[in-house]
Amino acid sequence: MVWEAARATPRNLWPQPRAGYWGSQRKDDLEYYLYGRVCFGGLPLEQARHDIASNWVAAFQHYRPPASNQTVD
Repeated sequence: MVWEAARATPRNLWPQPRAGYWGSQRKDDLEYYLYGRVCFGGLPLEQARHDIASNWVAAFQHYRPPASNQTVD
């Protein structure tokens, strides 16, 4: 997901590993999920930004249904 304010901030730019259970694909899944929630009025943008910035793994565990917690190849 493109978080306009976040992408312009150098502290938000770092390589994300693709390997492992909590790799970049899992974070991308969360970002797309939150994007849908924000765009369709189910979640305030500031809350989504806070959740991603503070602890995206905890946010994933909170927002995603258990069936989505499958191994990423």
